[in-house]
Amino acid sequence: MITGTQFFRGGVVDDLSGGDKQLYKNSDKVQVFDHSTSRNLDLPDATKFAEGGVHFVVINESGNVLNIRDYGDNVLETLNAIGQAAIICLMDNSSQNGEWLIKIIGGGIGPS
Repeated sequence: MITGTQFFRGGVVDDLSGGDKQLYKNSDKVQVFDHSTSRNLDLPDATKFAEGGVHFVVINESGNVLNIRDYGDNVLETLNAIGQAAIICLMDNSSQNGEWLIKIIGGGIGPS
């Protein structure tokens, strides 16, 4: 199986043992997770970012659910398969929740 750390060379895998994760403007652009229970990934305050462009790439290396939520804790998308990834772009930064475009990639990467 190709892992996110192999694909992105040197990426750090977060096991989310401390619970859910809040992203910030200075957070790493590539986020790789291998967690043992369902967790939430909270996007940052959208008013702190410019609109457009890719802000984050998120990879789920576990078989557990990873909910991607906006700043107000609203679930926008869910990654629920090993190797499933999301490309996250900001379309509107006029509110803290913003309007995020999230493209889910793949149903999982692993042995066939």
